[in-house]
Amino acid sequence: MGPTYRLNQLVWLLHSDNSAGAIRNELVQHLGNTDNVFIADASRGKMAWFNLGPEADARIRKVWTKAGDKSA
Repeated sequence: MGPTYRLNQLVWLLHSDNSAGAIRNELVQHLGNTDNVFIADASRGKMAWFNLGPEADARIRKVWTKAGDKSA
């Protein structure tokens, strides 16, 4: 998918032309039922995740929307 750098045991930096959704879709094929992933696309202002649960889903959407809202 592109060059990577492992920041710590749980965090990776990846440079890729693929969208956050495409990266997530590729990674989930290799993950187990209890694994989770969060991908932030800093270049496009997008995100994707897998298996974080409904509470995390709602909180992520709320924070991301406020961060991207230039009028607030």
